[in-house]
Amino acid sequence: SEIEDSLLSSSYYIGVIIKYDKDGNVVWQKKYVGDKAIQFNYITKSNDGGFLVTGLSAATNFEDLENIGFADALFLKFDSSFNIENKILYGGTSGEEFTKVIESDDFYYFLGNTSSVEIKDSVNDSSRDSLIVKYDKNGNFIWKNSFGGSGYDVCEDFELLNNNIIAVCSINS
Repeated sequence: SEIEDSLLSSSYYIGVIIKYDKDGNVVWQKKYVGDKAIQFNYITKSNDGGFLVTGLSAATNFEDLENIGFADALFLKFDSSFNIENKILYGGTSGEEFTKVIESDDFYYFLGNTSSVEIKDSVNDSSRDSLIVKYDKNGNFIWKNSFGGSGYDVCEDFELLNNNIIAVCSINS
């Protein structure tokens, strides 16, 4: 089957998860829609056989999550049948997104970026700063760290190594 035409005709982003078979044919697809953009950036298997998805939400009515700013960083934990088990929305008055998640035994670590002044650890007003956020598996915020200068400063990837985070970043400040 092909990707549904209704998925290709929206005026804003719709979060879509598509399963393909080994030959590249669409097996099934699930869409996640709000009144504004839902964007998925990353998917990985969870430790329990489900899936972890990151992205952003600008919607005001998506899965009972209350958007704080223009767009907030989004995390969805799915079971193996893609039913939502856990969800996190993190943001300030401007824009945030999560671009990757790493799961440990007790925590989720999120990589992303922010343009909200109240979330940034620096006092400058750059266009975009890198962001790392830690939550426990019950959805409780633990800590965040951001960095950047006056330009567009983002981390592209990160790994967890012996309880330490190693990140690769691009700095334009």
